[in-house]
Amino acid sequence: MLELYSARYTDMDVEAVDEAYRMLRQCSHLGRALKRFFDFHGTTSTRFMAMIVIDLAAEQGGVLPGDVAGQLDVSQSVATEAINALVRRGLLATVSLDNTRSRKVALTTSGQKMLAEQLVEYFSLMANFMHRNSD
Repeated sequence: MLELYSARYTDMDVEAVDEAYRMLRQCSHLGRALKRFFDFHGTTSTRFMAMIVIDLAAEQGGVLPGDVAGQLDVSQSVATEAINALVRRGLLATVSLDNTRSRKVALTTSGQKMLAEQLVEYFSLMANFMHRNSD
């Protein structure tokens, strides 16, 4: 397929572009598998990843929503929506900071339990993908 373009675009590295297309197909398969995982568990990738960021910072007594946004590379409003949804589900709780209006968020006991159970399947899904697609 790419040979037709290589005649027109003589600087094109056919092997590199073909490999990039192969990687994109693999990522598409992973994306669909993750979508099924998130749908099955009634969450979104942003909410799930927010829980991971918050869980990894548990020793700090919670995380500021802006830090969650930064870690996930999403806007503050996207992070806030995800956090509010998780608070409504009882998976996160807010923690007031002394002498400030700022509030950290932390996993509740049920949030910790749910995340721990789902991480087993999530890590298995990721590992299986990598094993199937390693050269």
